[in-house]
Parts: sequence; C-alpha cells; structure tokens
Amino acid sequence: MTEKDFLRSVDIFSSLSGEELEILAELLKRSFIKKGELLFSEGDDGEEMFIVESGRMGVNVVLEEGAELEVANFGPREFFGEMSIFEGEPRSASCRAKEDCELLSLKAGDFFSLADRHPEMANRIMHRMLNVTAQRLRKTNRFLTEMVSWGESARKRAVSDDLSGLYN
Repeated sequence: MTEKDFLRSVDIFSSLSGEELEILAELLKRSFIKKGELLFSEGDDGEEMFIVESGRMGVNVVLEEGAELEVANFGPREFFGEMSIFEGEPRSASCRAKEDCELLSLKAGDFFSLADRHPEMANRIMHRMLNVTAQRLRKTNRFLTEMVSWGESARKRAVSDDLSGLYN
C-alpha cells in the first residue's frame, strides 16, 4: 500500500484529493516505537497528534491509588492526541505501545500552517476529526453512565437484600 493509499484509508483524510494527500504527506513525520515504550506521559506538552500505521497504542490514566487504567487503545488507521493540537494544554493521559508500532505524527504548527495555505482542506480534516471525537465522547459518556448505575446498584445491594428489600 502506498503512503497516499494509506492516508486515504484514514477516516479523517478520506475526503482529500490525491494532490491534497501529497501536501499532507509532506507534513507528516514517521516514527517507530517498540512494544512497552512510552510515547508520552500525562503532563507532557501536547503539540502533535498521531496516526497509527501499524501496531497498537494504549492510552492510560493514573487512578488515585496509583494504578493505571487503560481508557482507550488505537490500531491501524486510527488517530489520537488531536486535542493537543487545538488546546495547547499538557497531555491528560499517558500513551504506551502495546505492540511494535509505526506512527505518523502531525505537529500543531504544521497543521496551522496547512490551514493558512489550504483552509478548505484543513476544514475538511477538522470536520471529520470532530465527528470521530464526538463519537468517542458519546461512547465514553455511555460507559460512565453504566459505571455510575453499577455503583448505585452495588451500594443498594450492600445495604439491603435484593429479594426481600430488608436492610442487611
């Protein structure tokens, strides 16, 4: 698969023309990361987004007791870290390779330069990016709703008997 074919297979770039994909390809940097290696840590400066070309990346947050919880993982043709381009805030999670990975990255400055030179192209990328990000947020919201419901149910089971309704 050529680089242009790969980029076309990535949802956020699928609406771009061949010429636009070539422009984009010039801005992307390829990197390799070994299984278990940390790509970035929570609190690091976030100035680039990543597209997985091969392998899997896991995104983790640290819980209050110090344990790590995987909140997402990304495989080929998926992107992550996009919010760092727009927010300019430190990373809110850590990211580690679950397998040997080949990644493409796009720096915030390069994206904004692209937006200055090719605003329609950047607009199409951002539109698709926002759609995918919104889907992720809806999925996360459903998960959190289920966890709250489960927690409330567990609390009720701890203080009363399910069958009789009497207090334990």
